[in-house]
Amino acid sequence: MPIATPLGTGIEYYRRKITEGKTRREAQRCLKRQITKQIWRTVHRDGTTTPVRLENPAGDLVH
Repeated sequence: MPIATPLGTGIEYYRRKITEGKTRREAQRCLKRQITKQIWRTVHRDGTTTPVRLENPAGDLVH
């Protein structure tokens, strides 16, 4: 049984880029860009754009 199945719009987009003549690496880069855009739109649409304050191991705040 395969670990992951190539289903969904992501693999369709990837295959379309390959068909357009992009290399495997270029197609992956395009797909990553599209995923990032979707995440960005979702975050901003939800209104969850408040900055997150993190602490590093030393206990200092990181912005």
